[in-house]
Amino acid sequence: MFILVATNVFISCNKNDEKNTNEKNIFEDKNLQSRVSASKNFTQTYKSLKNITLTGNNLNQNQIENIIKELKNAMSNDEMRSIFNKNSFENSNLMISYFDSYATDMQNLYFEFKADFKDYKASEVSKFIVMCLMDFDKTKIQNTSFHTEDACSSGYSAGMNTCDEQFAIATAGTIVAAAVATVIGTPIAGAGAISTGIGAAYMNDISCRNGVVANWRICRYGH
Repeated sequence: MFILVATNVFISCNKNDEKNTNEKNIFEDKNLQSRVSASKNFTQTYKSLKNITLTGNNLNQNQIENIIKELKNAMSNDEMRSIFNKNSFENSNLMISYFDSYATDMQNLYFEFKADFKDYKASEVSKFIVMCLMDFDKTKIQNTSFHTEDACSSGYSAGMNTCDEQFAIATAGTIVAAAVATVIGTPIAGAGAISTGIGAAYMNDISCRNGVVANWRICRYGH
């Protein structure tokens, strides 16, 4: 199985991840970025991403670390649900449904543009999708309750955006790699394994966000 516990984790996909022998640069293809960002599958992927990253959970660092450790051996949603519930994770059923939707939506996005993506490495495609998501995110009003022009609020917004990007990077690699492998006929991971990986990345996202909130409190109140 594939656990996503660090940022920038990407899985090779046989010959597809060895491509890019031409000189095309996917990150400079503004036309493709525009078409991807206008897709209904892209909009749904973005919504699914925000459903996850904007849903908090009252876990302390010890609980987060315990869940990440136990998820390394989890192979299904049922096992992940049991681990979550044992560690006082709130709304486990809802969050797991978010994980599944996010993976499905991003894979559907890949399938929609697979003809455009076929000349690039899976790792490049996943980074490209993350780039599109983050660029799209910049056009949205985020963290409105902290939207003032002081340094503390600016630091809070920047920190939360960084957490979102780290989560997207940590998950997109495996999701896209699984989609690519399906297309070329060599599946590498089941839905349960992908979801448990997203769950581990979500734990890191919670930890990241807790750190941002703690820094904001220190900045604002000095403690």
